[in-house]
Amino acid sequence: MLGIFYSDPKRAIEQIYALDPQSDKLDLLLSRAINASEQRFATKLFEGITDMPNEPNYHSNDSLRVLVTRIAGARNAAKPWIWQLAAGYLCMLDRDYQEAANWYQQAEPIVPRALLPQEQFRMLKLLNTIAAAPVIDEPLEKQLTPEIDWLLHAADTPSGPGFRHEAALEWLKQAIADKYTRAGDKVRSECWTSRPAYYADDHQVEALRSFLEKPDKSPWEKLCTRMCATGRADLYEYQAIGLCLDDHIDNALTAIRLAAPHDTTILPGNPFNARIVDCHDCDHIAPQKISYSKLSFLQTLKKLQDKIAAGQDVFTNAILMGNAQYNITHFGNARAFYECKVIGSDMAEPSSIDTTFRTRLLNMNTAVKYYTMALGAAKTDEQRAKCQYLLAKCQRNAWYAKNVFSKEDYRDYEGPAFMAWDGFQALKQYSGTNYYKEVLHECGYFRTYVQKHP
Repeated sequence: MLGIFYSDPKRAIEQIYALDPQSDKLDLLLSRAINASEQRFATKLFEGITDMPNEPNYHSNDSLRVLVTRIAGARNAAKPWIWQLAAGYLCMLDRDYQEAANWYQQAEPIVPRALLPQEQFRMLKLLNTIAAAPVIDEPLEKQLTPEIDWLLHAADTPSGPGFRHEAALEWLKQAIADKYTRAGDKVRSECWTSRPAYYADDHQVEALRSFLEKPDKSPWEKLCTRMCATGRADLYEYQAIGLCLDDHIDNALTAIRLAAPHDTTILPGNPFNARIVDCHDCDHIAPQKISYSKLSFLQTLKKLQDKIAAGQDVFTNAILMGNAQYNITHFGNARAFYECKVIGSDMAEPSSIDTTFRTRLLNMNTAVKYYTMALGAAKTDEQRAKCQYLLAKCQRNAWYAKNVFSKEDYRDYEGPAFMAWDGFQALKQYSGTNYYKEVLHECGYFRTYVQKHP
């Protein structure tokens, strides 16, 4: 009762052990005591044991370790091997790796031959080996490869459901990644634990892709490739998205073709349409004569670019290019274009986009480029009015991206709802056009602006 209901398993172990070293209650209390000790540094466990600083609160419960090692050394508990494994585990958590290995060596002859105890024993030794290693060198790679491969398949064994190894596997991946990071090997670190910030550097993306495409890999390199969250096709898809956003359509097409047959996304709305008031749901439920995949979307952009370069109906084709580039940002109806393994998906708000990618996905520069081009090619006031309003939408989004969405607490924003965008000011001179009247009717921001600035 003392150990279970009053959360003092250590004291309960001491009392029960003094009364009956063979009590079957001791094993349960030992489990609870170790679980409680783990919670004291659970967060740091996933930062890698060898990264944890020397500080007073770092170590596990020293008095618990003393008690457990005393009972483990006495070998008079009902299951002495459990206490020896526990002693080794507590030593590992205290970074006393050699002492942990000593306890595991003592336990080896008496650990039952049954599958579940043997798996637990094997896993603890593996964790201690990784934690003790200052670097991952070639001899260690050869030693670890079959052990980690075994752990990855542990769920397939007859004891799979009873063998709790998921948290250990996550720690193992993080610990190996941390060791590679300290050694300056960012590529292999990314294979074991993925970090969005890695993909901010195009050279790092290329380096990872080269590693994944490397022929004649060693068994360890094959394991690294297997552990990598992103595959070759994922990287090409990510590169294609970035190239498109930067208006490098030829290169984007090359990359997306190399990602095939990975490209299965169908854009839910027509990316070449533009509404006065953005309504993604409206665009998504509207009938589409043509459904665009990422590949066919890029192919269409290429055709439009070629027509613009040839001077064919520059206004219309530039507007379509501008609409497309607007819609593949976070503000548009085709944000599914940028959703992928690297960037993520289902990001309904800017705050849900990782900061590594947020600025790029909120950027209006390419859309502005084509709307400005269309404005230069416009021949009527109706066309000019349309260009100015579409530019105003880009200016609005850019202002929000800089002044509102750049703040993590932007939901509490209480500043102005809109500004006198340049496009709003320029649009006033086309008050006689039908497009102006449509904007005045549909856009409350513009209507308020006109009322304040008649």
